[in-house]
Amino acid sequence: MRGLPDPASKVTGFTPNAQGLIATLEQQGWTLTYGDYLTSNSPQGSLAMPGRIVAEYKDVRLTLVVREWTFGQQPQP
Repeated sequence: MRGLPDPASKVTGFTPNAQGLIATLEQQGWTLTYGDYLTSNSPQGSLAMPGRIVAEYKDVRLTLVVREWTFGQQPQP
């Protein structure tokens, strides 16, 4: 889980929140609502990552609650 849009698919809708972070995103027929942002430490510094992601597609609704984001080793070029 990356908490980011799929770079290989077109984003068909996007709404930022007051801080400029993703509030809602539409991609591949799914509507994703991001909220409860957490400050997470990554090798690149502090990042705002969603603490809650609600994914909806037709009659399916999934809620993911994240307590902590961890970042693995970045691949070397």
